[in-house]
Amino acid sequence: MQPDDWNQICRSIYEGRCILMIGSEFPVQFKSKANNKNNITSFAELFCEDLIDGIVKVKVDNSKEIPGNEIETAKNRIRSTLPVNDFTQLATRYTKLSSKYNLENLITEFYLKNLPKLHSPIFRQLMTLPFGFVVDTNHGHFFSNECREIGKKPKENYYNFKKKESSLASYSDKITYSLGDEKQPFFYHLFGSINKPESLVVSENDLIQFIINVISKSPGLHNDVKSQFLNTSHCFLFIGFAFMSKNWYFRILLNSLDSGNKEPMSYALDRLENYGSEKSLISDPTVLFFRDQLKVSLWKYDASLFVKKLVTEYKLYNAKRDKYKGDQKVSTDAPKVFVSYKTEDYERVKVFCDQLRATDIETWLDKKDLDGLIDAEISDAIKEANAYIVVSSENLMSHSESYVYIEAKEAAERAKAFPDEGTFLFPCYMGSPNYRFNIPSYPIYNKLLHTNIDNNEEVGKLIESIKRAAARRQ
Repeated sequence: MQPDDWNQICRSIYEGRCILMIGSEFPVQFKSKANNKNNITSFAELFCEDLIDGIVKVKVDNSKEIPGNEIETAKNRIRSTLPVNDFTQLATRYTKLSSKYNLENLITEFYLKNLPKLHSPIFRQLMTLPFGFVVDTNHGHFFSNECREIGKKPKENYYNFKKKESSLASYSDKITYSLGDEKQPFFYHLFGSINKPESLVVSENDLIQFIINVISKSPGLHNDVKSQFLNTSHCFLFIGFAFMSKNWYFRILLNSLDSGNKEPMSYALDRLENYGSEKSLISDPTVLFFRDQLKVSLWKYDASLFVKKLVTEYKLYNAKRDKYKGDQKVSTDAPKVFVSYKTEDYERVKVFCDQLRATDIETWLDKKDLDGLIDAEISDAIKEANAYIVVSSENLMSHSESYVYIEAKEAAERAKAFPDEGTFLFPCYMGSPNYRFNIPSYPIYNKLLHTNIDNNEEVGKLIESIKRAAARRQ
């Protein structure tokens, strides 16, 4: 991707105009590495294996045509005849051998079995960015639950392509609230929900019927959702989809959503193996069609690497925008506070710092990674500050090495110059109290009161303490 591409994506996210689309190939991980040698997988990959097992079992049960010692050979034969991780074709085959009802049971059991075993650190990192609207094409509630794990409170609804009513107003599950924001993102389960098995879009036949129903509005998408899709100032960011192997489907869907008339470009990542060389990618007719006709730029990019890069690029962009925003100005004699935090927590810490600035406290977030500051400059900034805040979290506690610890030790040394170290050091945490800050070699942090930045009452007391300590030194 070029700098202009990153800049456009970041701008759309910053301005709340980017709709995040999550596909079945988004990276997930087993919580225990014993479950899987490589640990990283996807719902598409796992579901394909369950479907293959199901197909072979049905064949054995129905006709005994596969001897027991040839079962694995039969599974490998099925794998070799299908595109990688394309469970829709397998689901179609399973339905023909068994039934749609049994397919719905199989996928429901699949999610109930696997959800407790999996997590997605990369999705949690992605959702530190301020996405307010997430379209999830997986059938379970895994990704919305991952969002809850980082302290957000997502709202959810789903589309049921089997509904016969033409009027959305008659839906018992209609959306009666506005779509989400950064703290309460709205998750829309486009391919149905396991809570309503008949709504699930699983097989090739389901996909075709889904497209027909969306276009014919029988039933249509929820009005609030469709208005977001059709908004020409909004764009899509697709992660975890196989655009090249399912390009017929995406061509029809995006055309129905008027994607070609959008102002900003949308972006989609695809599996690396779906492309040839970078040179052939530039001239690929399918890639050119999506870019020129549907305003969707396809990229050969590993999802995990992309998310990490995006988070970094967004921090840079966010810092530039905030620098010129001009709001929440503080007075020239406002207390100056140096804030240390883990990079992954930037978005949440920024909201906390906005609270401080709104009460006339100047905050300086450690932008070492953003602005290339050297150690001496950070040391000087801590010495010039009226107070030091360290924000501890699960992200920080899970790392035995971090620049935050260096800054915290520097601040603890600076605090020794004051009669009461607690008038300079203000440890904070986000999430569970188990994440209170601790450095064994500097026990002073354990002795101090820790502030939960998610508790407004505690933040209010922290603000009073900082101002009172600063006033005493004047």
